[in-house]
Amino acid sequence: MHPSTLQSQPHESGLSGVSPSSPLTISASVSVPSCPQTPATDVTAAKSAATKSNLNADPLRRRNVQKLERRIRELMDCNESLTQQLRRSEEVTRRSEDVERPGTEVVQDSPGDGEVAEEVIQMSLIAGGGHHFVGSTSGLLLANLLQSRPQPSSSLTTSGWKPNSLPGLTSPQANSGLPPKTLASELLKAYCSHDHLCYPFLSTKSLYRSLDAVYEESSAKDPVDAFFVDMTLAIGTAQVHKFNWNGVYDAETHYNRAMTRLADVLARDGIERLQALLLVCQYRMGTTSSNTTTSVWHLIGVAARTCLEMGLHRAATYALPQTLDDATRKVKEEEMETKRRCFWSLVALDRVTSLALGRPLALQLEDIDVDLPPSSTADQLPEDSSPLSSAPYGTPQYRAATSVFVHIVRYRLICGKIINALHRSAKHVTFPNASYEEMRTALARELQEWHTETASLPLVKSDTAASPASGSSFRSEEWYRLLYHNGMLMLFRPSPCLNDAAVNSHALQNVYDSAREAISLYASLHRSRKLNYSWITMHAVFLAGLSYIFALRHHFSGSEPQRARLHTTPTINQVVNDTRACSKV
Repeated sequence: MHPSTLQSQPHESGLSGVSPSSPLTISASVSVPSCPQTPATDVTAAKSAATKSNLNADPLRRRNVQKLERRIRELMDCNESLTQQLRRSEEVTRRSEDVERPGTEVVQDSPGDGEVAEEVIQMSLIAGGGHHFVGSTSGLLLANLLQSRPQPSSSLTTSGWKPNSLPGLTSPQANSGLPPKTLASELLKAYCSHDHLCYPFLSTKSLYRSLDAVYEESSAKDPVDAFFVDMTLAIGTAQVHKFNWNGVYDAETHYNRAMTRLADVLARDGIERLQALLLVCQYRMGTTSSNTTTSVWHLIGVAARTCLEMGLHRAATYALPQTLDDATRKVKEEEMETKRRCFWSLVALDRVTSLALGRPLALQLEDIDVDLPPSSTADQLPEDSSPLSSAPYGTPQYRAATSVFVHIVRYRLICGKIINALHRSAKHVTFPNASYEEMRTALARELQEWHTETASLPLVKSDTAASPASGSSFRSEEWYRLLYHNGMLMLFRPSPCLNDAAVNSHALQNVYDSAREAISLYASLHRSRKLNYSWITMHAVFLAGLSYIFALRHHFSGSEPQRARLHTTPTINQVVNDTRACSKV
């Protein structure tokens, strides 16, 4: 499976096949020699005039053409910038190598040498929005083990993608109009049915109030309301392909318009500033757009420091005075619940990004003493697939939606423990291999317990009629099985602290089984349109395929008695079917 597979997914801009990880070459015009006027050229001119007339008569087609032309100009500028930067980077690298190795013969690598490692680096940097260092959880160590020989460490610092322009921030489409309110309400419902389940840091009651305020016929509008509405519409629009809706939806238009108000929102004191940062991070991590230059990892770092500044990591921050009356207490409790959800949403985002880039966490559990939001799945819920996140505060549906969020956060916390235990290069803290194996076994047991508790969640059956709720992967049992196997891959694939898959048959079998299951589940979610199309997802699919190849390679090349082997040799049909399933995602 190759990262270029994702390029076949349609971009919001209407262009496909454009890879954000490689220099772009787009020919905007072709110079044609002039020739005498002939009847054929008259016919061509007539056709061109007719085409322009049709475009003028069809406003929708004209807007689409203008959008494509604008996108082509942006890509050409980005391509030129990337080409110049690549040329400068190659020159600096060449000079540094000449200084470090004077008088030595330069050995040319074969064309395919290091290709897999470079792909992992590019995908990790794009998925996490980073520009420089990537660590072991990104899959780089696994990729290097599949190479014919070790790769130089300099590849970590010279292969980053560093465009110097951000069209979404420098040239926003501030004058674009909002969609009809009925459509905006449907998009907001789609957001609450899916994206809000995973990161419920906005109050849906306040969100719908902001929607009404934005569509009022008043001249003065609060920039906070406008920003929140545009960002949620952008996030919801990115998922409309799951619902078989007809029409033209452009998430980047909403995002660009929201960026014109970001400075006003960040200037506010209070929770709105943190919510704005979280919305930008959520959109960046969920989009397949090539415009991913804003570093999500850096934004999460800013948001983490904002949380620490507000004291959201301390339980004392959420304590309420005993002298409050019942009405005031209920309002304050809902406000504290929103802050608590903001904090734990940030913790989950921090784990996702740090895992993709293989970097240290911004927030460590040792610094946190606030509890997860209270949740319950004991209430009897209706047998429909209505959106849980739109339920009022304190209702059974509200607590059920919170249980989904808490379950996802618990998985992210386990991932953070795996990062700290096995994938962190700790110079001053070392343990014998037996201790690392014990930690891995304990984490595998905790992961299994988490997976068992998935049965208590308010999930939607696979045969439920299509709806925004049934189309959400966060209410699908398959998605939680996928998370479990991704966690097992992170536990048993090679890591800086414990690299025993080549000699430990138990570890190799776990890598093979979980990689195969993950590939199958990704293919199933893709067929049912429940897959979250993003660079984070693409990075995970790529690692599953890479882990599968790693397990097969060690099984078939292990002739020595001490080499690890699988319990049974996979058949050719199994390998072909698994590879085909991975390549189609």
